[in-house]
Amino acid sequence: MAEMDEGALAELVGRLYDSAMESGTTAHMLALMNRQLDADCTRLVVCHAATREVLQSWATGPAGTDVASQADYVARWSTQDPLVGRMAQHAPGEVLRCHEHLDEAFVAASPFFQQHLLPHGLRWTMCALLDSDGQTMSLLACLRRVGAAPFDDRAATTLRLLLPHVRRADRLRAALQQVQPPGGDMLELLRALPTPWLLTDHAGRCIESSAAFQSLAAPLGFTQVLGRLRFGAADVQARWERSLFETHGTAVGRSVELAEAGNPAQGWCAHLVPWQSAGAADTEPRLIIALFERAAAAALPYARLLELKARLTRAELEVFGALLQGSSAKTIARQRGASFNTIRSQIMRILGKTGHHSQRELIASFGVSSLPDSVLEPDPD
Repeated sequence: MAEMDEGALAELVGRLYDSAMESGTTAHMLALMNRQLDADCTRLVVCHAATREVLQSWATGPAGTDVASQADYVARWSTQDPLVGRMAQHAPGEVLRCHEHLDEAFVAASPFFQQHLLPHGLRWTMCALLDSDGQTMSLLACLRRVGAAPFDDRAATTLRLLLPHVRRADRLRAALQQVQPPGGDMLELLRALPTPWLLTDHAGRCIESSAAFQSLAAPLGFTQVLGRLRFGAADVQARWERSLFETHGTAVGRSVELAEAGNPAQGWCAHLVPWQSAGAADTEPRLIIALFERAAAAALPYARLLELKARLTRAELEVFGALLQGSSAKTIARQRGASFNTIRSQIMRILGKTGHHSQRELIASFGVSSLPDSVLEPDPD
């Protein structure tokens, strides 16, 4: 291992605290740790302190040496990871190295090594336990490829220097998750839900839209010409353009009725909401979010979306969006790389925050019958 780089260590410590404040930097922090420790993969695992169930996992490494997807690790291999059980027997902050505690006989008999790590070219490990809080514990594991030398004393010393910062950052992350307000803005919320929506400017140019919105082209009888909506009915086109102009000019939301082609009684309504991204300068022009719903059903009005945004965390919104799309808790867990129990707990919190007693009642209350059938396909499971 190269001489200890104090500048790189300082940068890594900073990234540790960045990762606690913004989860998107966790992978970059682990990549820096890879480089500092001459590792090929670094994994951070959060477990339930009593049951050892893995609640969350991050891993990073160069292409060809990284562990399989986090969903695969959490769903299939986390219960067989010997490092979790071994580390639970040691004091927090103690660094263990594989060649000292897991001999060749153990590795040869371990399905985790033989079917998970070794097929991905990984062999040597160095890990440490962090007692995040009374309910969870975190395991930091660094891995090297087959054929590389085991982690030496210098690597273990460097990891020990980093552990107090890793522990503090991990505790900060756990605390923030308990109080973290819903992330982002209205547009981020909409991206998590299967709602028909369109982001447009005052001239009607389509900037972004959901898949559910695209499926409305046939029932609403519109096409897109040079990025603008063109409705087949002249009166609908006139109402649409006038409403966009008035919303942009007054910065006040409004609704516009859109007759469904061939069936005016079952028409749709578009709620136009002036929107400006967080951090945008006041001089930047506002865009307009158009939310579409059946006029008779009033399924997902703007007020209810704001209510969701105020109550649910970002993770809960994403889980709720998957529920609206017909996904089961098992499928959501696989897609998010989380355990089934974690997703089930999030669903229970969603039910509690929205005042519903079952998933069926929750989904029905948001009028999924008003959404296009294409976003409510049966769950593959």
